[in-house]
Amino acid sequence: MQLLYKTFNMRVIISFFLFFSFSVNNLIAQITPQGFLVSTNSDVLAIGTQIWKASNLNVINYNNGDPILNTNNFSTTIIGAYDNYNDVTANAAIYGRLYNWYAINDTRGICPVGWRVPSEDDFVILTNYLAAGIYSTSVITANAGKVGGLLKEVGFIHWTTPNTSATDAFGFSGLPGGWKQGTLYAGIELAAQFWTTTISTEVPGSPYRFTLYNDNNELRRVYSTKDFGFSVRCIKN
Repeated sequence: MQLLYKTFNMRVIISFFLFFSFSVNNLIAQITPQGFLVSTNSDVLAIGTQIWKASNLNVINYNNGDPILNTNNFSTTIIGAYDNYNDVTANAAIYGRLYNWYAINDTRGICPVGWRVPSEDDFVILTNYLAAGIYSTSVITANAGKVGGLLKEVGFIHWTTPNTSATDAFGFSGLPGGWKQGTLYAGIELAAQFWTTTISTEVPGSPYRFTLYNDNNELRRVYSTKDFGFSVRCIKN
């Protein structure tokens, strides 16, 4: 009887272990449909009503598996492309990759499933919430000068001094990945530049980007031509 009881207990334990393992594996399958990463809890953060990725995009394929063109000259293509700063792969592991606007606007998608490249409105909502605790798509220019430090990684490992007002209060950990224009690279350790999907009203055909700087507390909206290479920070749909 005692032997039978122990055997039964062992079967229960084994059954529980197998069920628990299956449940965990099933959960992983649910968050990676068709082999594409949806999210990992360690790489997301909530700011107000928004959910952001906590690191810059670092992919070389669209969501359907097609490769994104890797080219050293962004001025010679009008299709999606990426490059690593100074053509050094190790930089991508820290700062993410630099993408032209054609890549971030491609219908195949470059953010994980369930995520997207932010619009101007997304950054405006972020800016206004950080500055004033409000949710609005109206551009409040004064707020842009108050919030940059809240989004920048603290210290001087990646940012050049003075890294003004950096507190990284929400874990956004903005990193100065610089930019690419044609075959030229500039701005690493000095500026974090994030694409939006929105075309500017000032210069038709030129999309907006939002920029953090090492020497001020701004999150500044500016525009660029589509052949520039900037970082991408994805936001949840």
